[in-house]
Amino acid sequence: MKESATFALRALAMIAACTAAAAQCANQYVPNMQLAGVDGIVRAVTVWDRDGTGPLPPLAVLGGSFAQAGTTSVASIVAFDPATGVWSSLGLGVSAFGSPGEVLALATAANGDLLVGGSFTMAGGVNGILNIARWGGVNWSALGGGTSAPMRAIEAMAEHDSRWKGGWAVATSIHWAVLGS
Repeated sequence: MKESATFALRALAMIAACTAAAAQCANQYVPNMQLAGVDGIVRAVTVWDRDGTGPLPPLAVLGGSFAQAGTTSVASIVAFDPATGVWSSLGLGVSAFGSPGEVLALATAANGDLLVGGSFTMAGGVNGILNIARWGGVNWSALGGGTSAPMRAIEAMAEHDSRWKGGWAVATSIHWAVLGS
């Protein structure tokens, strides 16, 4: 009986301590909360290991609608090295008809390339890259002929380096097929 009373008192003390700790921070809604260090809205985040099993640590890649990360000028996409705290641009990023583009989706291909979907007409200064692009670590490239609508989701298909699915389309390097309306 004494053990159960001791247990009950300890449990009650823990509950009281948790209640007091929880009361220290009020829950609050913060509209349009932005990630610290980025001057706009983050819409997508992924972990990208730029050298696969090599010695370099993985980076956090953030996409959205922003022009600054820390002191680095970027165009809607940026890499963050958590080990060093350094923000890095991915080339010239993405844009749309001379205005900033928006990154809505990120994924890593089986070969380690970064797949980027969103609403843009240019990636890395190359015109005609419509809403979906590939960042190979140095240069941007198009994926097929792009899509006519913004890519809101993207997923690399593990069984094939040059095949992806996302948003409203499935892409291969040669052909686009509509998934549905």
